[in-house]
Amino acid sequence: MTGTYPFKYSGENGATGVVSSGKTEITLHDGQSVTITGLPLNTNYTVTEDVEKGWEIAETSGISGTITSGEAEASFINQKNGAPPTGNGNLQITKRVTGDNLTSADRAKKFSFTVTLLKDGKPLDGSFEYTDEAGGKLGDIITGGSITLCGGQSVMITGLPDGTLCIVAETAEAGWTADALEKQETVAVNSLKEIGFINTKAPDDPPPSPTPPPVTPPDDSTPPDDPPPATPPDDPPAPPPDTPDVPDVPDTPDTPDDRPTVLPDPNDPNSPDVITIWENDVPRTYRKVWDPEKEEWVYILDEDTPLANMDATPPTGDPSLTGLWALLNGLSLTGVAAVLTGFRRKKKDD
Repeated sequence: MTGTYPFKYSGENGATGVVSSGKTEITLHDGQSVTITGLPLNTNYTVTEDVEKGWEIAETSGISGTITSGEAEASFINQKNGAPPTGNGNLQITKRVTGDNLTSADRAKKFSFTVTLLKDGKPLDGSFEYTDEAGGKLGDIITGGSITLCGGQSVMITGLPDGTLCIVAETAEAGWTADALEKQETVAVNSLKEIGFINTKAPDDPPPSPTPPPVTPPDDSTPPDDPPPATPPDDPPAPPPDTPDVPDVPDTPDTPDDRPTVLPDPNDPNSPDVITIWENDVPRTYRKVWDPEKEEWVYILDEDTPLANMDATPPTGDPSLTGLWALLNGLSLTGVAAVLTGFRRKKKDD
């Protein structure tokens, strides 16, 4: 590992320094700690202690390893050689704060803790001294008492009887997330137990979105602006192509079944005087005339009808022209009557 990294001794007025690759010496006294910051993740570390004459290492924790998360901690407990066991133990309570863009106010914020001390399941009698990182006395605490710590601070409760169960509970703070709100340890003869809490500052809420200004409805009394004149296109659109005339569909000729092909009986009183029939898909018109030789009605082609044979005198008993003959007879009788009347007048005058 290359580079240098700053460290700071615990306490509000703790001294500072730097560590670098290789070996760096740091001196600590009882209850004191130091924090090295800025180390890259996956950094391997080893912490060793130069044992002083008359002392021995009684207990260690985390003295080597790899930094894979926000923090790693190494601790040492020293015991003086030849000292008889006192039957007492110590409890250290530490506080750390993390988060993005921590301010000085965040680092100075004090967090409250309640300490419960139990022996054989019952509240422990008596009061116990607690000190700061430098060993200076801060006060005495009893079971159920409270202390306050800010980030980077620690206190040590000393003289606890062997087998004391220490329960430390943190009061939750808005805007911070604690790794745990309660932890516990049991001290042993001449031992140092540590309970640490880490609080993370919640990210600041994003600023609220600005409220859009109200939309003012248009004034109906103001006449709308005249629209700009339309700009004629550069090239006039091509006229649509002429639609071709649809040819008239000729009427469908009558089918052969609908066209008469046989002349009716001319002597039938209901037969027509003129009739058109189809012969070999050619229309031909026939007219009914009287045949004096046969003394009956016959049909002949209209263009072949002779004037001499157009004798329409019906035979006796033929009712087809009865009305016409009655009219002619009436006119004849009227003429005869007129002649006779004139003749009689003339004779009388003579």
